[in-house]
Amino acid sequence: MKGGMKDPLPPRKRPWTTYVALVFGMAIVVLVAALPTALWPLATGSAMVGNCSARLEGLEKALAITNQSLSEAHGQRDDCKRQLSLLQGKALELEEALHNVSRLQGENRALQAAVAQQQQQLEDLQGSRDRLQQQNQHLQQQLQAMRSLYSDGTRLPDTSLGLLVLLLTRMLLL
Repeated sequence: MKGGMKDPLPPRKRPWTTYVALVFGMAIVVLVAALPTALWPLATGSAMVGNCSARLEGLEKALAITNQSLSEAHGQRDDCKRQLSLLQGKALELEEALHNVSRLQGENRALQAAVAQQQQQLEDLQGSRDRLQQQNQHLQQQLQAMRSLYSDGTRLPDTSLGLLVLLLTRMLLL
């Protein structure tokens, strides 16, 4: 023995009354705990049925509202899909138009360069025409001077005739 305590009796020597008392105590505890739980549905059964049908009606109304909202959402989604499809079509049209604008801008730049080149050529030709007109006027003045000398009955000098031929040739070459 340790510390002055008695060893408990071995299990086969315990009195059977202790076991019986323990079983009866457990049964009473279980009955006391189960009795209110078993009696509660009987006492509140009709109230619960009324409460359940009210809750069921509320849930059915909520379900109807949810279904209606879902239907509206599906309709809105379909509208959005149609609008998206239209916008995608317009986006493609705009991309094509942008491509055409870019192409036309390139053609416009090329045409502007060609116009600038033709304007330069026109200016050059106008300058040449102005020079030729001046030469023509000068030659006409010289020819007039020669005619007046010839009409006086005098003979044209040989140098004047050579000069006239040279001027006429030069005028034809330009």
